Amino acid sequence: YLQNGDHPGQLLVSNILAGSNYNTWSRAMWIDLHDRFHESNAPRVYQNEKLLSGLQQGSMEISSYYTCNGSKSIGSQF
Repeated sequence: YLQNGDHPGQLLVSNILAGSNYNTWSRAMWIDLHDRFHESNAPRVYQNEKLLSGLQQGSMEISSYYTCNGSKSIGSQF
């Protein structure tokens, strides 16, 4: 299970994953993660989408494309 980095002793969800309770645990985890991060990450998501929408491979080979100077910034965004 995951713990909250701000409060290491506080659990994100009340029930610990034990195989048989995966469905309820997974639902609780997704709800908690969504509540914590959906608003605060909106500017970063927008910036990443803007960066990705402007990328063009053109006639370069894929290996050249991902190692060229312009694409190095992609790795730092994620």
